[in-house]
This record gives sequence, structure tokens and C-alpha cells, in this order.
Amino acid sequence: MRLLVVLASSFAVLSAATPARVALSELGLRVLADDGDRLVAEAADILPEAVEPYIEDPEARPHPGWTLARVSVTVELAPVLAVEARFERFGVPDEMLLIPPAWTPVRSNGWLEQLITRAVRNSALLPALPRVIAGPGFGAPPTDDPPFITDVPASADPGTGNQNETTLGIFADSLLCGGWNDNRTGVYHVGFARSTDAGATWSNPDTLMIDPGYAEDGDPVICVDDSGTIYYFWLSFDRSPQRGDVVLTKSTDWGRTWGPILNVTPGTPSSLDDKPWATIDGDDVYLTWYEYGTSFDLKFKRSTDRGQNWSAGVTVGSSGNGTFPFRGTGNDLYVGWGMSDIRLNKSTDLGATWSGQRTIISCPWSPGSTPWRMNNIPSFGTSRDRTRLYVVFADSRLQSNQTDVFFSRSTDAGQNWSTPVKVNDTQSGDGTHQFFPWLAVDPFDRIHVAWHDSRAGSNRVGQYYSYSDDSGATWAANVRVSDSAYQAGTFLGDYNACQADSNNVHVLWCDCRNGSSDPDVFFSRAAHIGRTVRDVGVMTILAPADTVDSGAVVVPLAVVRNWGTTDETFPVRLNIDPSWADSVIESLPAGLTDTVEFSEWTALSTGTFEIRCSTALAGDTNPANDLLADSVVVIPPAGIAGPQPNARLDLTGPTLAAGPAMVSYNLDRPSHVRLRVYGPDGRVRAVLADGFLPAGRHSAVLDQRRVGSGVMLVRMETPDADLTRKLIIGTH
Repeated sequence: MRLLVVLASSFAVLSAATPARVALSELGLRVLADDGDRLVAEAADILPEAVEPYIEDPEARPHPGWTLARVSVTVELAPVLAVEARFERFGVPDEMLLIPPAWTPVRSNGWLEQLITRAVRNSALLPALPRVIAGPGFGAPPTDDPPFITDVPASADPGTGNQNETTLGIFADSLLCGGWNDNRTGVYHVGFARSTDAGATWSNPDTLMIDPGYAEDGDPVICVDDSGTIYYFWLSFDRSPQRGDVVLTKSTDWGRTWGPILNVTPGTPSSLDDKPWATIDGDDVYLTWYEYGTSFDLKFKRSTDRGQNWSAGVTVGSSGNGTFPFRGTGNDLYVGWGMSDIRLNKSTDLGATWSGQRTIISCPWSPGSTPWRMNNIPSFGTSRDRTRLYVVFADSRLQSNQTDVFFSRSTDAGQNWSTPVKVNDTQSGDGTHQFFPWLAVDPFDRIHVAWHDSRAGSNRVGQYYSYSDDSGATWAANVRVSDSAYQAGTFLGDYNACQADSNNVHVLWCDCRNGSSDPDVFFSRAAHIGRTVRDVGVMTILAPADTVDSGAVVVPLAVVRNWGTTDETFPVRLNIDPSWADSVIESLPAGLTDTVEFSEWTALSTGTFEIRCSTALAGDTNPANDLLADSVVVIPPAGIAGPQPNARLDLTGPTLAAGPAMVSYNLDRPSHVRLRVYGPDGRVRAVLADGFLPAGRHSAVLDQRRVGSGVMLVRMETPDADLTRKLIIGTH
């Protein structure tokens, strides 16, 4: 018999003022006994929803950011802390891990910390367990460049091939995917790797995307839509004669498999469609590129069906490169790019017509001679409400033979732009280069910028980072992302990659630590530091669930989370239609989740009733998650007549693993049916039916790879019924 323990992605480190020896079972950790055929759970009163089947697939996980591991742990609660763990992760041989007490606490997904805290909350161990902290994320040792974790290799080139021009996609805070130029075979193609643990490890780092229509591939662009589908665009080209098109392939299973390659810019056999970039917004996909060799214009295309069909290409500008499409408020759409200045074109009808290009910022450009190629390709972004437009770029305005990174913003839909603010904190006139900046905005409106930086001197280039909490007016002290700076003596591409989610900022870049002419791709991340975030909200309503009998007595339950960085005490209120309500005061540490129990509710009347659960925290920075609505259908007990809906909605089980499942529904009479799946963010993830159907039983296939994972709602609407069922989908 083996013992398995469900662990969070980062180890918990316990400390106490008095010595004590505590077994896992005493702490109430979930221990699963595997007798070869099934798993038996102990301490089932603690987070029962966490129990998932143990799957031998090395990439299977019961939840984003969780790890299934065979573990033997001894925790010594003493002034000198020792935590010894023998574990096996995804086929990696057993190893001994010693967690020293000096490791700096960082934020993690909080699951293990919550488990321990809840287990000891009312136990005799509580006096000996004054605090629970998280060790460095994903077991990374402390480095000399906090707060970023030790660099993780993302490309797997054992030779001296050049990997450069990184692109990064993110979904659900823990799924990452990256791309880059890659010439390990002697000619350029584009590489790909994916991570399902927020970048701690990368799968398939030796994957090359190759379009057989041309000899080479380059200029990778990765985007991820709201369902977790990866869109990989790149330029497929020939060097002589110079010609090429932008192609696209999509993956609905986070990069395990890919659909057919679609040529998005066909019909220009004499041009090379250079430096493409794309943006996804719902069903709309926007693509821009530079038509090199014929018109030398900057081009734009739009798809309204998630990349299946595309409009004709239209010209949005001339001269320059590095086009960047991005959305504004309403139907505003922008394309920005760089030359010896920053230029912008705007459409107020989502790209049907354009107002004309204009210069928004002048960029003196005299970088001098460097072993790597330089450019001033800008990176654009917006505030979360899209009312503020942002741009970062590099230029030589402070001195010739050097470049610095600057930021500017517009608060009037791109008409006027602020005086550029310097982001890097090097001395003016030091002759160093800060270049290839990339911008990301997190859900709390913090602006993040990462860039290449030669401040170490002697052509040594490192990756650096800064952030702003005041819309770019001021910038934090610069932090080195890479473990060190490395001698660079070759082509480093033309752009960089940075993304941010609610927990971390993620950076993917190339550097030359393996040789001055051998760039390879590395990844690092950091928890959001230096920022006080106050954000609590509702994750799901557990009870009353779906359908209950009239007269039943139900204890309403809701799951709430503290996404912030500080401990919070706040009221949680639950309403069932206007006739019943209850409030509970919840105290929740930063990063943790709890199930709130309300007073009993009696289902007195039949019908469909709305359930609304809300949190109320003064100063909450993200009110979007403060309210969650659901519904419950109260039906007469068996044998009692009463009004009935004309439809029934069934699911194949309360929890679905990866792969397709069947959603069944029944119509008592012909009717128009709309059947949709909503994600945890309230957005539609899939439409399973929308049309007139005959009476009888019907079914639809729900592919988990299309909708992602988490707590979903399946909603069925007919003229006489509005039914909702919860569906918990495991990670792929």
C-alpha cells in the first residue's frame, strides 16, 4: 500500500516557539491510501472537494497549480526548523528536500496552508503553531535577485542554435505557453513549450512549428482566448526570393495537439509579410503585419469567428515596423508601431474604417554599434477598463550611443500623450542600453515592464524589470530578472515577452549564458511585491444546489476567497429571492479560501428562485468578483401535483476529468432551446445548442479541452424553463 498526499505547488514551512513533533495525520493533512484499485480518504471532513482520482498520466493534476506526489514528511516544530520530504513528481526520481528556515515567505496558491490552518484551528496544537508561511514558490531556492525565482530553462536545445524573439501566453493563472525563433536545425523555425504549473516546469520544449509551404519560419506570436485556446501565428517564408505569409494554428488542449495550419495572408507571392502581431477579444481576432517587398505598407485583418475566416487586408500605415493592434473602449481599435517615432492609427468601428496614421511621440534613435541588432519596436497596453492607453519604447533622447526605456500614456482615447517617463533607473549618460521593452497590465491595474539591459557593461546583457502603481507616473526601483548578466555577441531577436495575472508577473526571454553566440530561452516569475491588494470575493455557491423538494430544509453554503495581500474581515451576504437573506462575518487570511455556512433556509414555495451571494469590503480593488448569482428550482415532492418546467437538464456526473462528456436534456414538447456553458469568470465558454428542437431526449458533447477547468455553470433556457446545473471540471 502506498500513501499519497495532495500537496500545493509550494511547500508549507511551519515554525513554532516551542518544540513539538507532529505527524501528518495529527495535522489533518489529506492522506490517501492507494491499495492498487482505489483511493481511500482519511480526515474527510477537511476540504472533501479536494479528493480527486489519482491518475497515472504524469501531466494530470486535480486543480491548476496542484501536484500529486508520493510523500513521506516529518515536520519538526522547533526553533531550528527541519522539514524533510521524500517525494516523486511526475516521474522525477525520488530526492531529499531540506527546507531551511531562512527561506523568504512568498505568496502561493494557499491550498496547503489553508488545509493546515483549518485542521489546527480548534485543536490542541494551535498554541504551538502560531503561524503558517509558504516557502519559495515551487521549491525554488532563494537567489541574489529577489523577488524573481531562479531562472527555468524553457527551450531544450543541447546544441548551439539561436533561440530568440520570445512570445508568452497565459490562462487561468497557472497555464503558460511560450514561443520563440529557433534555428537548432540550421534554418529558422518557431519553437513552443507549455507549462501547467505557472512556469515551474515546461513540457515539450523541443517542439518546432513548421509550415511546409515555405523553407523557414519566424516572428512567433502567441495569443490565448477566453476559453483557453492557444492561437499561434508566425511568418512562414523563403529567404531567396524574399517572400512569405502569416500562418495560424490553434490548440484546444493547451499545446498537446494542434489543428491545421491556415494561411491568413495569402495572395501576395512577391511580398514577405513581416513582423505580424495579433490580439484576441471575444470572438474577434485582429492581425497586423508589415508588407515587405511590394507595398511596404502596414496591413490589418480581422476575424469575427475566432480565426476561421478573415477580412481582406487593408492598409493602416506606411514606414516603420512592429505593428501592435489593441482594443479601447466601445468600438475603438488601435494599431501602433515604431520608426524614428511612435505612430498610431485609430478605428472607431472595429477596423472597418481608419482615421489615418499620425506621430504621437518623437523618438531620437542613435544607439551606436552593438553586437546585437537594435530597434525601437514599441509595446502597447491599456488599463483594465481601457480608458487609459499605455506605450513603452526605447530611444536615444538622453544621449547618442545609448538607449533607455520610456513610458507614456493617453487618457483621451489616443489623442494626446503624456511626456515620456524614464523607466530604467540607470544613470543618464552612462552609455548602456536598455532595449526590447514589453508591457503587461495585471487585474489590479499595476503596469509591469521587462526589458534587455546592458548596465553590467562589456556587452553583458541581463533581463530587468520594473512596475508602476500610479498609471505610469512613477516607477519602482529596477530588479534583475535573470540570475545574472551574460556576454552577448549575436542576434537577440527584435522583441521580448512579459505577462501578468492576479498572482505573478511572468517573463520569458533569451540570453547567452550558454555562450555569447548561443542564446537560449529562460523563464522567471515573481509574486506581486510591494503592493497592498485588498480583494475578496465569491468563488461559487455550493448550496442550495440545482433542484430541491418543497419543504426541504437546506443549509446554504458559499465559497469565498481572499485574493489580496492582507488579512481581511468582511461580511458575506446570501439572498434567496427577496424573501430570505442572511449575513455572516468572515475573517480570512491573505490568499486563502473558506466555505461560509449560513442559517437554515426552508423551501416553502415551488418555482425558480434566484440566489445572490456577495461580499462587502471597503476599499476592495476588484469589485467584479464581489457578487455571484445562481438559481434553485423548488419542485413539489413526489406525488404532489404542481407547475412543472417543460424541460430537464442532466449531467454525467458532478465532476468531469479531462476529455469529452455528455450533457443530456429532455423536452416534454417542441421548443426553442439555448444551452450554454459559463466559466468561473461568468463568460460563455461554449454554446451546446441554440435552436428549435422536437420533443424528446437530446444530448450534446461538452469537450473539456474547449471550456477549460474549474466550477462551470451549464444553463438551459426554453420559453418555459430556465435551468442551471453546476459542473466541476478537472484540469487537463
